Amino acid sequence: PSSIPSSQPSSIPSEMPSAQPSESPSANPSQGCENIRTDCGWGIFNPWTCRCDCPVGICLDNNEQCYEPCRETIHTNPWAGCSPGWDCPWFPDQESGHCLSEMHQPNNFEIYRTSMECCDAHYSGSSTCLAESKASHDPFPFPNHFPGTSEFRGYSEPVAVDIWGTE
Repeated sequence: PSSIPSSQPSSIPSEMPSAQPSESPSANPSQGCENIRTDCGWGIFNPWTCRCDCPVGICLDNNEQCYEPCRETIHTNPWAGCSPGWDCPWFPDQESGHCLSEMHQPNNFEIYRTSMECCDAHYSGSSTCLAESKASHDPFPFPNHFPGTSEFRGYSEPVAVDIWGTE
């Protein structure tokens, strides 16, 4: 690693990416947002698009927050192709008593970018939430984002699976 990081993003992926996901998104995403939001309502701020990503069935309202129920996004999943425990949203799971991360979170609108944010919001009294949340997922099959590796997973269209069988 460089002792002096560059101020510009690289056009070539790192040969030695980090082995573990970060608990917070990059402070300097490629897009360079002027205003990083923490008020996305039922959504999560995406520092690469500089806007809020809303769960399936929720749209941006006039304030650019995810509070508006809608049918336009009912078949669109902004996290299609994400890896649970790595880059999928986290949500509280009352049954297990900790947070989970899954590609499809039907009817779950309390989502968080990290397990730490989820545990702090819903299980702040628990000393085990963070460890149990992270342990509930298989280790990340690194590096599945790089073509040419045996783990590579090609681009997945952001279309939600019709789990309710309505179509």
